[in-house]
Amino acid sequence: RLDRRWEAPPGGGLLFSALLRPGWPARQGAWLTMLAGLAVVAAIESVAGRPARLKWPNDVVLDHDGAWRKVCGLLLDSTLDPAGRLESAILGVGLNVNIPAEQLPVAPMPPISLQVAAGRPIARRPLLLALLDRLEQGYDAADAGQSPWAEWNARLITIGQAVRVSAGSSAALEGLAEGTDEWGQLLVRDAAGRQHVVAAGDVTLRDR
Repeated sequence: RLDRRWEAPPGGGLLFSALLRPGWPARQGAWLTMLAGLAVVAAIESVAGRPARLKWPNDVVLDHDGAWRKVCGLLLDSTLDPAGRLESAILGVGLNVNIPAEQLPVAPMPPISLQVAAGRPIARRPLLLALLDRLEQGYDAADAGQSPWAEWNARLITIGQAVRVSAGSSAALEGLAEGTDEWGQLLVRDAAGRQHVVAAGDVTLRDR
């Protein structure tokens, strides 16, 4: 995404894609990113024993030494059928697992691995199985019409924070992240008191 790469040394992470064919209305595609984030959080907490949170729109983060650090990135690439429904969706996951601190890449948001956070190596297979199991549970619930929004929204570190949102060539938006709507769009109120609805963009937390 944006000419960025997700790299990890051999055996150092979980980097995979899941192909889904939901047939949902296009707008419901946001649920897939929510489900994936919740699945990663659940897997980290159950296997690595570390509390994890979400950063809008598609990052999983850990609080390490008083600062939020990115441990996982998510990416969704979807296609629509002629009726405007989700014909297919490729969900990409990049999770830093057993990467020593000195091998972590330089990035705008400092990265971390589960090994660094937990102080021990983490077995990747149980982590992957836990992640896929939770993803399947969430997907089945969403397929039956149950939105993951409330649980996803409750995990966001972005809410209540001063943020800077960049979206391509558009001017950056600065303000207070007041919440998200039911489709996961970020609600940002600027200094003039206007509320903006942000569907996509890179978010920087300005308070930490």
